[in-house]
Amino acid sequence: MSKRTRPKLDLSYVYPLGHLCTLFIQYCCLRAKCYHLWQNLWAAVTDSDEKYNNRCEKVKRIFQQNPIAARIVINWPEENGFTLLFMAVEYNDKALTEFLIDNGANVNQRNIEGSTPLFLGSWNNNETICELLSSKGAEKNIKNNRGLEAESVNNAVIEAEIIDYESKRPSLKTVKFTMHKQLGKGSSGMVFMGKYLNTNNNMDIAVKKIDFGESKDKKEYADQEAQIMSKMDCKHIVKIYNACLNWEKKVFFILMEYMPGNSLYEQLKDKKRDGVWPEKKIIKIALGIINGLVYMHTNGYVHRDVKSLN
Repeated sequence: MSKRTRPKLDLSYVYPLGHLCTLFIQYCCLRAKCYHLWQNLWAAVTDSDEKYNNRCEKVKRIFQQNPIAARIVINWPEENGFTLLFMAVEYNDKALTEFLIDNGANVNQRNIEGSTPLFLGSWNNNETICELLSSKGAEKNIKNNRGLEAESVNNAVIEAEIIDYESKRPSLKTVKFTMHKQLGKGSSGMVFMGKYLNTNNNMDIAVKKIDFGESKDKKEYADQEAQIMSKMDCKHIVKIYNACLNWEKKVFFILMEYMPGNSLYEQLKDKKRDGVWPEKKIIKIALGIINGLVYMHTNGYVHRDVKSLN
């Protein structure tokens, strides 16, 4: 009676398969680590509460801790195609913009609209950022999905549809204006000096620009702000001329009275070095602020963000 022998198993394929599984697990772990790092970088770059220097220092520290992984994720885009470099340009942060480019950020990368960081810098009318991007190899003749080049955006005449808050109906009227030097930036938008072209003398104005994109909340907030400001008629409150929309670019504009000079914060900072203000001037400024707030409160509105920067 012959012995029954067991068939030998061919295990030669198991070892390569196990090796592939190990590599796949390592890849998934690296991908998860990189994604977590990208989230930290994104949070540092988009922190609107940070000063320019602090924001850049945060990013530098993250790069020092994970230099290789940081260079892997530096050009990763979010859902709208914006990279870390786009956001540094959006915040007009020169130091951070230069640092990102020097560490591998693609200066000609395009978002879903086909725009490059230089296009965004031109749209924000920031000459310093645009000069930096150009010196780092940004191409001026790249066209976005609408066929526009970066150079054609800077100082271009903007036409937008006026919002009529009195009739509460869509307006068919449009207003033309330009934007030039950036005056300031807040959590809701940026403020530029501009020219109101609907007047005979091309009057100087301040233009608040709010990019609402796909955010309904941001648009509603801007709309509410403009509607309240349009009701204010007090010499202690900045006058609003028009609120208008550019639906194509998804941008809300508030055209306001231009007030020359720096903010109260900047004036106080300068005065701190030179001495103190006369008591009469302090009283005059304080009364102006108080009278403006009293007018708002009397009409049922609260400012909610009273500070020297505003």
